[in-house]
Amino acid sequence: MSYLAGCRACRAVVALPLLLSVGAAWAQSVHLKPKFEKGRELYFERTNDITQKMDGPQGAMEFKIRSVEGVMQKVDAVDKSGTHLTLTFARLATESDVPAMGGSFDSDRRGEDESDELAIIYEPMLGQSIKLDIDEKGKAVKLDGMKAIVERMAKEAGGNQMFEQISRRMTDDEYRKSWGDARYVLYPQKEVKVGDTWTNEISSKDPFFGATHSKFECKLESVGEVDGRKVAVVSYTSTMTQVDPSAPSGNPMIKSTKIDSASSKGTARFDIALGEFCSDQREASLNVTLELNSGGDAEAGEGQKMKLEIGSKEQVTVMTAAEREKAKAAAAKDAAKKDNGKPADPKGGSGHGG
Repeated sequence: MSYLAGCRACRAVVALPLLLSVGAAWAQSVHLKPKFEKGRELYFERTNDITQKMDGPQGAMEFKIRSVEGVMQKVDAVDKSGTHLTLTFARLATESDVPAMGGSFDSDRRGEDESDELAIIYEPMLGQSIKLDIDEKGKAVKLDGMKAIVERMAKEAGGNQMFEQISRRMTDDEYRKSWGDARYVLYPQKEVKVGDTWTNEISSKDPFFGATHSKFECKLESVGEVDGRKVAVVSYTSTMTQVDPSAPSGNPMIKSTKIDSASSKGTARFDIALGEFCSDQREASLNVTLELNSGGDAEAGEGQKMKLEIGSKEQVTVMTAAEREKAKAAAAKDAAKKDNGKPADPKGGSGHGG
């Protein structure tokens, strides 16, 4: 069966109950390990809906942010050291109501209520590539390329307050974490049976929280068949802890950042023939206490604290290159209809595959 059929099956399974029908002969175990084939290309898209609540000296506020990031992944080589991937940014979208940083941009739906400021920031990133190395144990060990991309973006948006905030997270380590660790941490790298559990851990350095440590508890819930494809369902929970809450935040307005709690839970679908988690849906919560700096003025807030409560719903889906191009064309066509004053299709090729 083709990769196209596999991707369709994984998106179809999102709407099914967690417990799939089980085939008698084969469904009791599955080898959960990514399958890398040289030259293979797949499109991965991550959509994140975030609600952020703040409570501090200036009162309480609430913001909503939506972001979409899509990459075309190509397997460059598979050798004794592991797998070498190229990820090319193919779609970038964002929408928020954050004061002084609000607006919307979607590279698939150009001209549709678009923020010129956001377009200037994100356009130079489109079509640019990063390199990701996965070792033989399935760990994301190295990512290169974000520094050059940020420098390219800065030529157009340097000095822009919004860009300065966004670019703080555009580091090699952050993207190794988001496009490497976050995807491969769910794999046990071995054969498991329905009901088996396993644990994986991640250590990383966050630009705001410093060194952090995350622990994932995973379980194979079921194995079943959808549209003729064998699909395994994995559930998981995670917690994240901060190594040193007193470490400087890197922000001159903030003395320290302390993670009070951080956790997530989710369900991922693994296409057995494709050898990929082709759908992953998770919900996460993060509670943080910020201690503010006074800027030298003893009465301007030294010791004052701000509480952040952040909730997110994230979905990762997979398409073949052909499916991606079809979705992109449909989105552009739908955006053009809206610009011309015609009713737009609310499902117009968003590429989210749900």
